[in-house]
Amino acid sequence: MRSDDEAAAQGRTVFLLRRVGIAILLPPASPIESVGGLTGKKLAVTIAPQLDRGLLKAFIEFYGLHETDLIELSPAQLGPAMKAKRVVTAIVFGPTGPGPIADVFSAVRKSFKETPSFLDIAEAEAITVRWPAYEFLQFKKGTFAGSPPAPVDEINTFAVTCAWLRARRFRTVSLASSRACCCPPKQSSQAKSLPSAKLAHPKRRKVRCYQSIEARSPT
Repeated sequence: MRSDDEAAAQGRTVFLLRRVGIAILLPPASPIESVGGLTGKKLAVTIAPQLDRGLLKAFIEFYGLHETDLIELSPAQLGPAMKAKRVVTAIVFGPTGPGPIADVFSAVRKSFKETPSFLDIAEAEAITVRWPAYEFLQFKKGTFAGSPPAPVDEINTFAVTCAWLRARRFRTVSLASSRACCCPPKQSSQAKSLPSAKLAHPKRRKVRCYQSIEARSPT
């Protein structure tokens, strides 16, 4: 389950699956130095399933960017589109390390035969204050390439967490009833004829049956 899902507030994290962050990739020698420099320009975003609409919505709303300036492209189209100056940047989503961000970085570098750069989201922490479901994240130096390192410095961004959750509430049931829910007994004519008192467990032990919230993939 994603941290920006409404149902996440009702659960307790069992373990983390991954964090999906947003990366702003600039072509080599780009003059853009801050997110404010993206205003009024055409921006490429990766198409589904790599596209994370929750992170994208928070990003464009916070900076006042316009959806009409977004162009959805496949990862293979991003490099050529940036080289042809159809777009000034590529907005990519994925985990740190291997994944969509690393793949797009490699594709753009191959297209330009030069190393692209990452745009720092300086107000990333402010975004997580406004939308607490997201969390602050840093891409460390050399996360996506080592020689030369990419990024060359730490890059601030924000991310959504995907995790297995367990419901906070639980109910107490008897061992007999929990076994009946999970492992229904085989029906037989002999069992049907026995009095209910003889079928009862002689010593009922109390167990806690947790209601689970099933994890789902990012939408």
